[in-house]
Amino acid sequence: MKKENWRIIETGFHDAYFNMAVDEVLMKEKEQDKIPSTIRFYGWRPAAFSLGYIQDMEAEINFEVLQNLGLDCTSRITGGGILFHDREVTYSLSLGPDSHLFSHSVGESFCRLCGGIIRFIELLGFKAKFARETFSAIKNTGAFCFTANSSYDILVENKKLGGNAQRRKKKVILQHGSIPLELDLERALPALRNFSREPVKITSLRDILNKSLSFEEALLILKIGFRQGLGIELEPAELSREEMSMAQANAEEKREKFLKLARGEICIRK
Repeated sequence: MKKENWRIIETGFHDAYFNMAVDEVLMKEKEQDKIPSTIRFYGWRPAAFSLGYIQDMEAEINFEVLQNLGLDCTSRITGGGILFHDREVTYSLSLGPDSHLFSHSVGESFCRLCGGIIRFIELLGFKAKFARETFSAIKNTGAFCFTANSSYDILVENKKLGGNAQRRKKKVILQHGSIPLELDLERALPALRNFSREPVKITSLRDILNKSLSFEEALLILKIGFRQGLGIELEPAELSREEMSMAQANAEEKREKFLKLARGEICIRK
């Protein structure tokens, strides 16, 4: 069977507002069948927290501490808990029913779409498995993603590597996730209002490999992993002028909303 051709976009390092805005644009464009299946890789500058779409930012984040630390904060359109994005490679997948990887089953689609990360880990010489295959899959009742494992989290040597989340509609799935290169959570934790000091259950590539990989080195292997693990071909591309324009406008809205929240000019407590 001929492999699907996916568009691959590498947008480099941007702030949290632009990063999440681009993923939203790609999902919307794919839902309207305006673009081919797309995989995107990117990084974060400055480091940032992202919150699941039902989380209350005012209740979870100390804005004064956050800004003193020079960190960003934004909400995702996907679910899940709080994630800290710093030295990592982040990916997003936007696909519709025209892809063999699309599934109306949440569990099945996670298994299929995480195949790229599973293969990436194999290429590094390690075995990966889903938390549901072990006794470590528990319901995450806390706000911070890094202190619990859910069924489709990927474990390497019994520790969670990054995180993955989905937003689904009838004609589109957006899945995005992170692969930490190194972890330095301690500097960011004071910005969380409700962190309970539970043991952190996440690992990084540095911890696994006992050496550092650069963003570029990890990305090179990740692209091979996604190509082989998903059974797709990757065609390099850039954001279109229209996609860039929509993303920039969306990012500015997100940035202004955050700044108004931080200044206490608006309140959106649920």
